[in-house]
Amino acid sequence: MKSTSFNPTEDMKKTFNITEGMFKYANNQCLCPFCFGKFTPLTASFRIAEESVCSKMHYDALTPEEKTDALPYKEADDELYEDFWKKFPGSKPVDPDSRRVSRRPVMHMLLNNHLRGQFIPDKDDFPIGMTDGKGNRSEFRVCPRCHNKLPINFGKHPVKYIAIVGITSSGKTVYLSQFLKGLYNNLIDIGFVQVDGEDEAEEFCRLNPVKKGVRLPIGNVSDKLTFPIVITIKKDERAKSEIYTLVFYDIAGENCVNSDKMKRFGPFIVNADGIVMIVDPGQFPGLLETVGEGEDEAIKPSKVLQAMHRAFVAAKSKEGQFEVPFAVAISKSDKLNIYSEYRNYPSNMFQNIDYSKYTKKGFPYNDYLSITTEVERMLKKEREGEAFVTDVNNRFTKTAFFAFSALNVEPVEKKDEVSGNSYYILEEDPEMVRIEEAFNWLLYQLGILEKSEKGKSNGENQKSKKFLGIFGRNR
Repeated sequence: MKSTSFNPTEDMKKTFNITEGMFKYANNQCLCPFCFGKFTPLTASFRIAEESVCSKMHYDALTPEEKTDALPYKEADDELYEDFWKKFPGSKPVDPDSRRVSRRPVMHMLLNNHLRGQFIPDKDDFPIGMTDGKGNRSEFRVCPRCHNKLPINFGKHPVKYIAIVGITSSGKTVYLSQFLKGLYNNLIDIGFVQVDGEDEAEEFCRLNPVKKGVRLPIGNVSDKLTFPIVITIKKDERAKSEIYTLVFYDIAGENCVNSDKMKRFGPFIVNADGIVMIVDPGQFPGLLETVGEGEDEAIKPSKVLQAMHRAFVAAKSKEGQFEVPFAVAISKSDKLNIYSEYRNYPSNMFQNIDYSKYTKKGFPYNDYLSITTEVERMLKKEREGEAFVTDVNNRFTKTAFFAFSALNVEPVEKKDEVSGNSYYILEEDPEMVRIEEAFNWLLYQLGILEKSEKGKSNGENQKSKKFLGIFGRNR
């Protein structure tokens, strides 16, 4: 969060119950996770409380005098909210329990109307709610620019935005579902805990289940915006340690290569603090000895990469390399263990990280050095892979290469008896392999995670030197 100018007057402090403790948040600039509009915690908006809303039916039954007082509380279409979701057809959230929350009027400290009341602070003086003109309490915080609901405590802590990008065949949605499922344990391994956001992660996993006997998710539909997933994490050993809010976006690569779609989806990429690009190994013809049906016709990773770079150039008004950390993660590494020359090689790609070998909790640096070198070398053995690696390194200054399996079992293709459409199902329990590694690297690059190295036993040193001697230099 960056500093911006906002100085409430003494009258404003008294009118809106702005405490001295609350004032420390007044100059924290936030970016809305939907429209990326700028605001501060004290200039966020609130929808009025449900019990204050005047329905159309009730309003129509009032006398002219009563209507004057009730008009500010009358439910109505929200133009700012509707205009945002018109850009993403079929994506607008369904109001829960038919309560039509998006039709509730919005109150804002800087709006000159009598809807507004006083701020309600939490124990840290962060403004989590506001009373409306009828004295009813509302904690329904929304962005003042697009009126989308803000995540709990959004703006209280530093926010980092992470874009997960990949074409339909890459397994991106399966990756994200499995990653979120294993996030609790991964955070413990690296010395963090999750303090907010469980509901959003669970909802994504519920809508995109990955388990034995259930159809695998088909991925997000082109043109559709997947709801941002917001999670708050903190260092587990210190009560007053730094807390971070992480916002994840599931972006279809198909929405990057079309110029019209890129105008709508581009902001989720160019405003990202880190990017993970999921790539199917079948996209590189020489990597596997067999290519899955349709993979040779899919959009090439290089085309998506070029489109993302053009978006950065347009947004930043400059050419050249960009400093946002960029991780390439090769999915379905279990296929490499079956259909490539690596099937007879004891590769790091097919083994999970042993965190117990590290001297402290943090970013497992030795494993990172081994895997990024190995994957980059593997890609460079293939003509299109070599061109892709060069392209990535030419467009971004901070890059790394990883490989993972979200399933580690082969999905079975079946046909729907009614529609005749194909789908995939697991007949074995899935197992995740190195699925967390790209995320850990981003946290390390963003200064959230500290480097950790393995114990300096002579055996480990010799093994490390031997490996790096085969696959490349230390970096």
